[in-house]
Amino acid sequence: MHQHQTGGGVTPDGGLATQRIRDMGELRSPAKPDFFWRLRQAWLRKRDLPMMAAQKILGRIEGVIQLESHMAGQKFEIDWTKLAPWQAFKLNELLRANMDVNTLAAAFGGLVTDFGVLSRRTITDTGVAFIVDAWQNTVELEIMKYHGLGTSSTAENQTHTALQAEITASHYTSSNRPAGTLEEGGTANIFKTVGTHTQATAGDTVTEHALLSLVSGAAVMFDRHIFTGVPLAVSDSFVTTYSLTLTAGG
Repeated sequence: MHQHQTGGGVTPDGGLATQRIRDMGELRSPAKPDFFWRLRQAWLRKRDLPMMAAQKILGRIEGVIQLESHMAGQKFEIDWTKLAPWQAFKLNELLRANMDVNTLAAAFGGLVTDFGVLSRRTITDTGVAFIVDAWQNTVELEIMKYHGLGTSSTAENQTHTALQAEITASHYTSSNRPAGTLEEGGTANIFKTVGTHTQATAGDTVTEHALLSLVSGAAVMFDRHIFTGVPLAVSDSFVTTYSLTLTAGG
């Protein structure tokens, strides 16, 4: 509303405008996968327990330095049709920046399903060779940050050099594997990288993940994991958090 002066007085001029503010939701706890998914996942991962116990015992007895990895996952589902164009643009930008999807769900709506730790295997032969090469300065360790996804359930093996059935390149945003963060985990001896994949052109049920050295094409694979299938529809986002713990004492 404006005012203008007439004959020594002030009178109102103009009109009133209304503004609609969208309710952006509220922070809520992530959902859990259903009981049968968790049962299948527990059966798949039962073999990890003896391996982890043996690793701890060997480390203490023999003074072996351990490399211990694990990968966790979250799925973010959102109804993009309910977003204004500027909101969709901003959300895509934040997803590419690997922003926490629980925060995004609070701001833009949507459902986050937390799958917890999906796998604790397996660092590959090419992965440890890559560390040695980095020490010799023939490669840069920080390029090992790209998160690949696939649909094979073939058991992990340290001799594997690639995902066994990586999703079609066009299913990645811009046909590129998501670039992960490079950060310290909960303590100074943990490396962590978080990558956010948004399903682009067709759905997949993903069952394998790898940490890779290149954004596309043939790459050095540091680690490979399999897990119970997570179905991804177009525009679903899947966040993979990879942690590598280096335990001193050798």
